Amino acid sequence: MNALRYIKSEPDYSVGKDNVISRAEVVLNEVIVDSSDNPNNSSDSITSGIEKATELILWQISKLNQMQKDALDGILKAECQVSTDLERLHLLGSRFINPADPQAAKLKEQLNILWEKRKRIEMDFFDRQCKCLEKLVSLVGRHKLVKS
Repeated sequence: MNALRYIKSEPDYSVGKDNVISRAEVVLNEVIVDSSDNPNNSSDSITSGIEKATELILWQISKLNQMQKDALDGILKAECQVSTDLERLHLLGSRFINPADPQAAKLKEQLNILWEKRKRIEMDFFDRQCKCLEKLVSLVGRHKLVKS
């Protein structure tokens, strides 16, 4: 239960406070306004647009990290609860539980399901971060081309 108390004491990173779509609209509107204000200097407006897109990608990566932390913390809470329930089945701990006990088998299956869910979430976030990093690398390349 110490792990559960530690998790509850962590600050809340609620993803719902910032909407990704609204943030994207704000950044894109800034890019449109910047490009319409400087029609003569197209290189600067292109560079500014690339910089704003880079900021957006970096913001998305930070949001993905927060979302991953929230999801994994939720799974950790569930794992702590199931492990605690499993330990309570026998006075001497989970090592002394009868393997034929249906309740123990159910709890162990829940732990396996949570482990699989954790792996699935980690792979999904890894894929999303890779896509964001690919976009970031592309934007950096475009920025170098425009500057040279």
